[in-house]
Amino acid sequence: MKKLIFTLLILFIAFSCSKDDDAISIAQESYVLPGNTFFPEGIAYHQKSGTFFTGSVTNGDILRVNVENGEATLFATGSQQNRAAATGLKLDKM
Repeated sequence: MKKLIFTLLILFIAFSCSKDDDAISIAQESYVLPGNTFFPEGIAYHQKSGTFFTGSVTNGDILRVNVENGEATLFATGSQQNRAAATGLKLDKM
């Protein structure tokens, strides 16, 4: 029984250390967003461009954030699209 547990433990360690092609490498642990009333909710990561998008629950704006340098730019203005909040983001094929 001990040999079986030991073998399973070794296999678990070996497979958990393998390279995962879908793994996301984030450059920073936190990002500063512009303004003090954005209140983000929802996040969608685009691996090819190295950016993520997040929406505001207070005004519907959507920001694009570069994961490498933290630069945040306005992607879509909620008021111009009659959107009061942007939650639960999902990316289309880009």
